Amino acid sequence: MMAVTSEDAKLYRVGGGSAIFFVDFRPTGVSMSVQSQHGDFSGSWYIGEGACPREFLIAANFETTMERLAGKSFMVEAPELYEDYIKSQVQECLNDEEINEDEAKEALEDLLNTEFSEGELYRYEILNKECFEKIFGEDEYFSVQKKVNPHCIQFWEKYWTPFVECLKGEIEG
Repeated sequence: MMAVTSEDAKLYRVGGGSAIFFVDFRPTGVSMSVQSQHGDFSGSWYIGEGACPREFLIAANFETTMERLAGKSFMVEAPELYEDYIKSQVQECLNDEEINEDEAKEALEDLLNTEFSEGELYRYEILNKECFEKIFGEDEYFSVQKKVNPHCIQFWEKYWTPFVECLKGEIEG
């Protein structure tokens, strides 16, 4: 039978329990799981022998920390960016003389006139437009426009920052 050991991890409540951080500080790394109003997050970092896990978390930047904690949900589709993306691709085709001005106007009208404004149906609608192939070629060349998940930004500002301040106090303490 496999041996089971019990060790202490630290629990931090931020905002009266609006976010709960379960943190396991180890000599060579740190693992955490967070439950908050802006989502549940978890991640582990190997930081090497002799490094201070608290100092590591204090120094961690938004992008690398939230990419680790949020995983695939760090970036979300941003339908509001498609209009500029489509316009830039049409302009590029025009500049490369792949289409003329009339075709560019027609492509813009066609690609920007959609029934849906977000989600899978929106992308599907754009991919099936008559002039899509002329502007983008194969549909794999139509890149999904993404942005940082607003919940990650809100979590960082509302909960991560006070959590880090608490860690600083523990180090100074």
